[in-house]
Amino acid sequence: MKTDFNEKRSSLFNTAREARLQMQSERFAAVLPKLGEETVKALKEFYSLYDESLYTWLAGLWQPEIGGFYYSNSARDHEGFLPDLESTAQALGFAQKSGLFSAYDNDITKALPEKFKLALISFAKNLQDPDDGYFYHPQWGKDITVSRRGRDLGWALKTIKQFGDEPNYPSALERIKQKNSNKIENTVVPDHFKSIESFKHYLNEMDLGNKSYSFGNMLAAQHSQIKAAGDQYIDAVIDYFNSTQRQDNGLWQEKINYDSVNGLFKISSLYTRFGKPIQNAEAAFESALYVALSDEPVTFVCEFYNPWCVLNDILSNIDKFGEKETAIAIRKRLCEAAPELLRVTVRKVSAHKKADGSFSYAPNNSASRSQGAPVAVPGTNEGDVNASCISSTGTLLSGVCAALGIDPIPLFCEEDSRLFITLLESAEVKPKIAT
Repeated sequence: MKTDFNEKRSSLFNTAREARLQMQSERFAAVLPKLGEETVKALKEFYSLYDESLYTWLAGLWQPEIGGFYYSNSARDHEGFLPDLESTAQALGFAQKSGLFSAYDNDITKALPEKFKLALISFAKNLQDPDDGYFYHPQWGKDITVSRRGRDLGWALKTIKQFGDEPNYPSALERIKQKNSNKIENTVVPDHFKSIESFKHYLNEMDLGNKSYSFGNMLAAQHSQIKAAGDQYIDAVIDYFNSTQRQDNGLWQEKINYDSVNGLFKISSLYTRFGKPIQNAEAAFESALYVALSDEPVTFVCEFYNPWCVLNDILSNIDKFGEKETAIAIRKRLCEAAPELLRVTVRKVSAHKKADGSFSYAPNNSASRSQGAPVAVPGTNEGDVNASCISSTGTLLSGVCAALGIDPIPLFCEEDSRLFITLLESAEVKPKIAT
C-alpha cells in the first residue's frame, strides 16, 4: 500500500486540493450575506495560506514506536529529544478541528487505526508518577515549571480519556479534590493547594501590574486544579483579578501592547472557564482590538493569536452576562473593523510560514523551550507543532470564525483526511543526529 501510495501521491494531492477548494468556495458563498464582500475576500486570502504541505509535515513528526508526536523536525532528528504530550495532543486537536478527520465523521476514535490508539494511550499512561498523579517526561524529569506540569496534566488526561481509558493511578486532580474535601489526609498535592489561606498567599505574591502574561499563564495552566480544589479557590482567583484590573483599559497593566493583551488573554480564559462575568469588558475589548490592528512588530505567534481569542472571549462573556445593547454595539464595531483586521492578521501570520507548510513560533525560528522545557535545537529556522496549530486552527477557526459569529470553515476536506491517515501509517523511525 505504501509503494502504491507513493506512486499516486501527486495525483491524490491534486484531487484533494480540487475537492478542498470546492468545499471552501461553497462555504464562503454561504457566509457572504452575513459578512459582506470585503470581509469574505480577506477571509479567502487567509485560507490560501494552508494546503496539503501542512499536514504532510505534521504526519512526519509521528513516532510510531513511542506513540507520540515530536514538537519539530529538529527534535525528531536530534538526540536528546522525544515526543511530548503537548505536541501530541495539539497535533490530534489540529487534525480534528481542521477537517483531517472529516472522512471519519470527525471522530478521532474512528479515524485512527487501533494500533495508533493503543500507542497513544500507552505513551500517555506510562508518563504518570504514582506518588503525585502528575505526568513527567523522561527527557525533562520532575524539575519543571508549574505551568509545564499543569499543562501536561491536562494534555495527558485528555489524550487518555478521549479513547475511553483511565490513568494508571489517581490523577493530581483527584488528589486535590480529596485533600480539600478532607477525605484523605496524607495525599500529595502542591503547597498552594493545601489550604485556601496558602492559595491566597500564592496569589498575592504575583505582580500582575508588570507581568500579567507570565502570572496569568501560570494560573491558566492550573485551571483544572483550581476547579478541582473547589468554589472557594475559584472565587479567590476571580476576586483577585477583579481587585487588580484597571478600569481605563480593562487590562492589568498600564500600557496597551502585545504583552498586556497577552495577559488579558490568559486571564479572560479563566473567567470563561469558571463562568464568571468580565469586568470593564468594553474597555478590554477596545484594547484587544487596538493591538490586533497595530503595526507593532510580532515577535512570536501568540501576539497575533491572543487578541483574536480575547475578542471572542469578551463577546461571549457579554452575550452571557452583559446588556443586549452593549453586545450589539460591540459586534457592530468588530464587523466594521473586520476587513482591515483580517488583512493585518494575514500579514502577521505569513511572516511565520515556512517552505514546508509549517509555521514557526518566532518569525525565523521555533521556540527551543516550551514552558521552560527544551523541545527543539536552539536557533533552528523551522516550524513547530505549537506555532503551526496557533497559526492555523487557533487563529483562524477558534479566533476569527468564532469572533465573526460563523461556523468554522474547515481547512481540509474528506479527501485530505484520508491522505493524512495514510501518511501517518507511512511514518518511519529515522536514525538521530548526535548533539
